[in-house]
Amino acid sequence: LVRSGHWDEALSLAVPKTEASGVFGGTLMLYRAEMHILAGRRREAEQELRDARGEFGATGVPQYAYPLAATEAQIAMLAGDLDRASEIMQQLLEPGVGTDATRYRWPMVWLAARIEADRGAQAQHAEERAGALHAMATGMNAHVPSDHGYKALSEAEYVRLLGGDTVSAWGDAVTATRQMNEPHPLAYEIGRASCRERV
Repeated sequence: LVRSGHWDEALSLAVPKTEASGVFGGTLMLYRAEMHILAGRRREAEQELRDARGEFGATGVPQYAYPLAATEAQIAMLAGDLDRASEIMQQLLEPGVGTDATRYRWPMVWLAARIEADRGAQAQHAEERAGALHAMATGMNAHVPSDHGYKALSEAEYVRLLGGDTVSAWGDAVTATRQMNEPHPLAYEIGRASCRERV
């Protein structure tokens, strides 16, 4: 339902009569936060994130720690605080942290690259951080279609920041992302590619 854009219906199913606890409850809360973010409901997303943190505790497991950080960063983006979003992702993706969890790390690399591209080359440390992310992505293994899709997305964001051949970069990203079976990243980059072609 989330993938098909039926966010309200998905949200109703993610609110059980009896709230689960621990990682099960926290996972549902993060799903709800994601849907609120997609719909632009920042305060609701903030509440779900606070509740989820209470369920997960001080977890360092990438399966949970990465989505928690990504949710916090996206809430900062909704609030227009790209510098805060950048700092969150910078801390999450420090060298050597969770590097064995590639399947969870690839979406984080794209989100971080997108934030730096949104901040722009004139923002403090944006180009430096984007360069570090680009080097990280170049050195990471890509095994499955989702890995290749996120890698292409990250590359396109890097090119966007530097002002390179974005038409080609977004075209490559669209081709790679079509294999992911994830409509939201695909819609995002088709929008980016279309805007560049019209310009």
